[in-house]
Amino acid sequence: MKNIIKILPVLALVFAVSCSGSKSSSTQKSDDQYQMDVSSSEVRLTTVKNGDIEVKGFLNFKSGHLDFTKSPQLKLEVDMTTWNSGLKLRDDRVQNTFFDVATKANQTATLVIEMVDQAKHIQDAIKAKEMYMGSISGKVKYYGQTLNIRPLFKIQTSADGVVTASTTKPFEIKISDLKMNDNLKKLMVLCAHESIDDIVKINVVATFKK
Repeated sequence: MKNIIKILPVLALVFAVSCSGSKSSSTQKSDDQYQMDVSSSEVRLTTVKNGDIEVKGFLNFKSGHLDFTKSPQLKLEVDMTTWNSGLKLRDDRVQNTFFDVATKANQTATLVIEMVDQAKHIQDAIKAKEMYMGSISGKVKYYGQTLNIRPLFKIQTSADGVVTASTTKPFEIKISDLKMNDNLKKLMVLCAHESIDDIVKINVVATFKK
């Protein structure tokens, strides 16, 4: 009985330490997880038609997360049905003929970063509410294709903890690399354009909150 009495306080101490460690781990994990605020995030696309006329448009996000505790650490899903260039006729043609959003598989594009470059430095900058600038290796998945990208970006954190990640210059994707040449030709015929460039320039602004 005396031995049992001696052991009980030790077990209680071990249990207390285990619970304390578990709580700390949980808190640390939540500090490194952020969900996208889709209402203040967007994708900006720019292309050129007829040699020198720029066409700009926007796409909204469906969802996204920045999570340093798992892979992919950054995953952004773009709603391809939300294309908006400010001209309804053009937007309808782009969505229906080029993006072919009637096909469910074409309604979402995904930008994935498996492991964020310099993740520890970025985490430190976010916690210190300091700006971080660099490049990041990722993939864009759309139309059954996966393309490698390496955009330049910056991360800023506001006083209330909102994290904003944005490209500092556009990264480029080729329509031909997405195997969408036929859709592009159909769009050119429908719109009576002499040409539409193969290259699309893309900028991303994404905000995250805990």
